Amino acid sequence: MFKSAKRNMKLSISVKPFIKRDGTGAKEHGAPFVAKCYIEGGMQVITDLNGAEVVSSKRIYVDGAVPLNELDKIVLDGRDFDIKNLIPHYWRDKRDLWVVYL
Repeated sequence: MFKSAKRNMKLSISVKPFIKRDGTGAKEHGAPFVAKCYIEGGMQVITDLNGAEVVSSKRIYVDGAVPLNELDKIVLDGRDFDIKNLIPHYWRDKRDLWVVYL
């Protein structure tokens, strides 16, 4: 499955990297960068980063070399999405792939 996802990473997303929180606690993001990905749609109940059950509408596969953080924002089709869960997958002691749930 993951080999085919990596082979089909032909779509682009923008990632707005988390920089810091301002004095009010709001997240500040840096300049966006583009990453290639493979996207699967479909509703799925997942556990979010806070441990709550939520519904994810998209699963995005991104190369493991891309620097991602759970506080980053993903821009897809002109809309900003918070990451609901971010799961790294490893191959031979190296991060090979990210699975990003939106």
